[in-house]
This record gives sequence, structure tokens and C-alpha cells, in this order.
Amino acid sequence: MINQLYIRDFVLVDTLDLNLSDGMTTITGETGAGKSILLDAIGLALGDRANNNLIRPGAKRAEVMLEFDISNKKDVIAWLNEHEVDNDDACQIRRTVNSDGRSRAYINGSPVTVQWLKELGEKLIDIHGQHAHQSMMHGAVQRELLDAYADHAKQLDLVSEQYQAWQKLLNTLNTLQTSEQERDAKLNLLRYQLDELVKAELADGEWERLESDLKQLANAGELREACHSAMQFIDSDSVGELSHITIQLSKAAELDENLNNALSCFENANIQIQEASGELRNYLDSLDDDPARLNQTENRVSELHNLARKHHIEPNGLLTLQDELSTTVDKLDNESATLGTLEKEIENTRKNYLECAKKISKKRKASAKKLSAEITNNMQQLGMPEGVFNITLHDLNETQYGPHGLERIEFLVSANPGQELSPITKVASGGELSRISLAIQVINVNRHQIGTYIFDEVDVGVGGSIAEIIGQTLRRVGNNHQVLCVTHLPQVAALGHHQLKVEKTVVNKMTNTSVTVLTETDRLEEIARMLAGTEVTDSARQNAQDLISRGATGSVH
Repeated sequence: MINQLYIRDFVLVDTLDLNLSDGMTTITGETGAGKSILLDAIGLALGDRANNNLIRPGAKRAEVMLEFDISNKKDVIAWLNEHEVDNDDACQIRRTVNSDGRSRAYINGSPVTVQWLKELGEKLIDIHGQHAHQSMMHGAVQRELLDAYADHAKQLDLVSEQYQAWQKLLNTLNTLQTSEQERDAKLNLLRYQLDELVKAELADGEWERLESDLKQLANAGELREACHSAMQFIDSDSVGELSHITIQLSKAAELDENLNNALSCFENANIQIQEASGELRNYLDSLDDDPARLNQTENRVSELHNLARKHHIEPNGLLTLQDELSTTVDKLDNESATLGTLEKEIENTRKNYLECAKKISKKRKASAKKLSAEITNNMQQLGMPEGVFNITLHDLNETQYGPHGLERIEFLVSANPGQELSPITKVASGGELSRISLAIQVINVNRHQIGTYIFDEVDVGVGGSIAEIIGQTLRRVGNNHQVLCVTHLPQVAALGHHQLKVEKTVVNKMTNTSVTVLTETDRLEEIARMLAGTEVTDSARQNAQDLISRGATGSVH
């Protein structure tokens, strides 16, 4: 439960430090006083969206702090331990909003993400807004309410996973089947291109060899002439003179070893010339200047150029392209077999989905019967003695199956004697809808162990004895849980164990919203004001006292 609520510079609140008690606490005040500010502050602390409009005019930062007693909250303690947040018997949540709209969040002094606030908040507080009956009109919300009662969240997750897997496979199959003609046309083209490349008998490194051969064959005459000129030089007197000089230097080096380096150079030159002579002779012997081979090479180069141009690549990439085409053709050829395998996989996944979904259907049917009876009982206690509530499951056909199962959930209600069951969306009375919504919410409260429940004007649209019955219902919830109830009805306010009054004042042209814990005397005056309006009479005070007394004794008239 909430032990303390601290607010500073939040909207119209300057500073508020409020200690809260267990049981049912009603929150009252004149229209426009700012009763919703307390709930907005709690919502911010629990992860609601932050912006700088929440900061009190003239302030730099807004701050909200909630302190909870978690001594009996094993799930909360386990969450704190799992997230490595220090804890004892108390848990403090704090949120600040700066002037730039950015916020910071803390749990027990440790900085945390807003997502963590939301996760922890769901374990601590359950808020039922004044528009809960409106959201209940939506089919998705009706399904969620039944599933929450059935308590099969893990099974629902499995159904959703199976459905998504089934649909993914169906989409894959549809894509393959839809593109079958396109695939056949593409396959024919690829086969033609691959066949053309295979017939070309491409070889690894062939293009590089062709380029080298073509250059040699096309310039054979020039190459031969250069080699002959070099050979003539080797055979000339100049080279012979080099040998003669080498012999002379060899004799001189015997006289002076300082000539050895020069002698070595001449000796090496002689050796290099002899090796060059051998290389040139071998080259000349191998030099091919056959016009027929030149023509053959030019034709092959032209052939590969034309192939490469067709595919917009370089000739040296043709063999790689052939390998890629071969792989693609094999893949497309195997798709027919893939389709057969895929169809079997789809059928298996469909069966898995149906098996899981049918288990959900069975639990929903059993839970719908029990929940309908409980809501009917609550409706009758909330001033609809002949009221009947029924949850109907409409089977879907296979094209309508979805991640939530095999049926559509619909809430049917008969609020008055002789009235046939009809969809809750056709119930005209806002007061009846509010009471039906409360009947459902009370059941959820009794099934869960959240410490604090907040009801924001769930009594909208009702009055008189019905309001008193609603107040008694909320008070019973407050016997086992902490309940905060924003109300404008004196019949509900009087039935709280405690009461807070929200007031708006203007001091030095600054508006401020304050919250006061009412004493018994102050509470009597506030209930009387709610009954009588601006002029509180002794009769109104007596009526107020009667309401408070009935709340204390638990009697309702």
C-alpha cells in the first residue's frame, strides 16, 4: 500500500506531503478543484508520459514521490532483487520532470528507466478510470477481461506464437505460388544464359592468358627484331673487348687488390651477357608468329568480349557468373520440392496452433460461465436485482482465426426485468454501464493481490441509493486492500474509512491546489456541503451524519 505521497511544483500543487492509510479513502472537492491532479501525479510516478506542462508555473522542476509498504509483497521484493535494486520493507519511487520536458526516474534512490517504473507499478497499483465502462465496449477489452479471469496468459502467448509461425509460412507459400510463372520465365532465361556460358568452355585464368598471347602474337615481328639486335651486340667486337679487359684487370688485381671490386663488376657483366644470350636464343626459338594462331586468338578474345558485354561485366568475370547462374538455377529447380515440404510444414504448424487454441477455448468456456455468474451476482447487489450478465463465445471460421484464438468474445446483458440479453454496446444507460463495469472490476480486485486500487469517479451517472450501494461495494474492497476513490457523490464519500478534501486557492495571484486529511468534524461538514451545496443546513448535517454512521455500521437502506 501507499504510505506516503509527496508532490512538489506539480501542475497547481506547490508542495504536498500526504500520509495515506489502509482501507478506503475517498477524495472529494468542488468541481474544478483539481481532484484528478493526485491521480495524475501518481500516474507520472508510475511511468506515464512526462512533459514540461506538468511543472507548476514559475518552477524549474516538478517532483513526485511515492513510498510503499511492501512487507507482504513477495512478488515486488522478488522483482526488486531480480533488477538488483536495494530494498527493505519499504519501496520508494521518485520521478522528476525538468523544464526541457525530460524526466528522471528512481527506485529506492537508484536511477532506472521509465519502463521499469511501469513494470513495478503494475505490481503495486491498479487504476480504474471513470471511462472504464467506455473501454469495456470494445471487443478486445472484453476478451482481455475474460482471459485475465481465466488466468492463462502463458498459454495465450503460445497460441500467438503458433499463429504467427503459421501465418509466416503461409505468406512464404503464397509468395512462391504467386511468382511461379515469373519464376518459370526467369528459369528459362537463366538456363539459356548458363548454357551459352557452358558452351563457351571457359577456363580459370583463360582471359589473362589470352591477353598475354594476343599481345605477343600481334607484335611478333617487332619482338623478333629487338632480340636479333641484342644478339648482334653480344656477338660484336665490343663484347669481345670486354672479355679482354677483364683478363687484363685480373692480372692487375694480383698486383693491387684494390682492383678486386672493379674486376668483380666486369666478371659479373660477362656472366650476365652470357646468360642474356641464352635467354634470347630460347625466346627466339619459342616466339610464335603464326598468323593462323593469331587469328584464332583474336576470335576467342572477341567471343569472350561479346559474352561479357551481354551481361554487363568484364571478361574475367564470366566464369564467376557461370557459377552464380548454376547455383541460382539449382535453387529454382529445387523450389518445386521446397513447395511440397513447405505445405507439410504449414499443416503441422496449423495443427499445433489449433491444438493450443482449442485448450484456450475450453478454458474460456468454463471461465465465461463462472465469470458470468459472478458478474450477475455483483450487478444484482449494485441495484439491478433482475440483472443478468452473460459472456458468449462466437466461433470463428478459419479465415478469421487470429493470434487470440478461435472465437470472438461478446458481453451480453439484461439490466431490467423482461429485457432480453443484448450486447453491452446497446445498453443505453451510462449509470448501468458504470455499475456493470464496477461489478467486473470488483471481481478482478478479489482475484489479484495488488495492494492499492484507485477508482476515479466510477460512480458517474448514478445517485441516491445506488450510489450508496456502490460505496458499500468499494468499502468492502477497502476492508482487504487500500482503496483511493475520487467521487462527487456524498453517498460514496461517506462510506470511506478516511476522506481527503481537495481545494483550490489563489494567493498572490498564484493558484494552488491543496489536499487536507479531514477530521470527523471536517468530514461531516464536507459531506453536508456535497448534499446541500453552498449553503450547509442543519438538516444537511444530519443527513451527512446518517450516511457516515451507516458506513461505519455497514447498514444500507
